[in-house]
Amino acid sequence: MCTPKSSIAVLREARKRWSSYVLQQVSRGILTVTSLVDLLVRMRTGDKRAIEIFQADFKTTYKHLTDRVKASTAGQEQIQLFAEDPSSTINFNVPDGPPPKDLVLEGPGTEDLDIEEVQKALQMRWDVFSGFPEEMKDALRSNDLEEVNKVLGTMDVPTAEGVVQSLNIAGILSFSDGDIRDQTGREAVDA
Repeated sequence: MCTPKSSIAVLREARKRWSSYVLQQVSRGILTVTSLVDLLVRMRTGDKRAIEIFQADFKTTYKHLTDRVKASTAGQEQIQLFAEDPSSTINFNVPDGPPPKDLVLEGPGTEDLDIEEVQKALQMRWDVFSGFPEEMKDALRSNDLEEVNKVLGTMDVPTAEGVVQSLNIAGILSFSDGDIRDQTGREAVDA
C-alpha cells in the first residue's frame, strides 16, 4: 500500500508522463494540438467517449507507474519493453548469421543500394547480436517479448539500457508488425 507521500509522487510522475506522452504524440504527428484541445473540450463538456479514452490511458499509465514504484522500493528497478500504443507490437528481427560474401540484392527499390553498405549494415547487426549473453540471444530468437523482458529484468539498469539501445541501433528491435524481414541465409518458400 502506498503512503500518502508516495501517492502524491506517483500522481506527479503520472502527470509528467502524460504530458511527455502528449508532447511525443504531437511531435510525431499522431496527435495534433487541435485534436488534443478537442479531446479536452469534449471531456469538459461530458462526452463519454473522450472521458473513457482519457481514463483508460490514465489507468494504464498509473498502473505502470505504481508497478515501477513497487519495483524500485523493493530495490529491483529494471528496464522492460512495452509498446505505448496498444495496437503496436514489438518484434525482434534476429539475424541467422553474418551476411554472405556473395550477397545479391533483388526486388524493387534495391537498384540504388550500395551492396557494400548493405553488407556492412548486416555485419554490424550480426556483431551486435553476437555480443549479447546467450540468455538474451535465446530470448530474442524466441521473438517472445515476455522472455526478452525476463532477461532484461535480471540485468542492472545501465546494462539493460545499453542492450535496448544496441537492439535499436542494429535494427533488431521493431515496434511494428514489420512486413520486411531479414531473409539473409534463408531459402525462399513459394506459396
